Amino acid sequence: MTDTNLVLVRHATAEDWSASGQDSERSLSSLGLLQAGHLADAAEKLGIPHPTLVLSSGYLRAEQ
Repeated sequence: MTDTNLVLVRHATAEDWSASGQDSERSLSSLGLLQAGHLADAAEKLGIPHPTLVLSSGYLRAEQ
């Protein structure tokens, strides 16, 4: 049997609004992009394997 790792991550900081006014279309802020980069760096340093499956909401900030 192979080991399975489950990693749960919440999206980083998002913009306060979107051009359309839809919450689902708010993108990551510049701080959020920086936070996401730090998370990727930390995961690599910790040796967390690359995912084989990613489940995400359809919100823009989660997909980013």
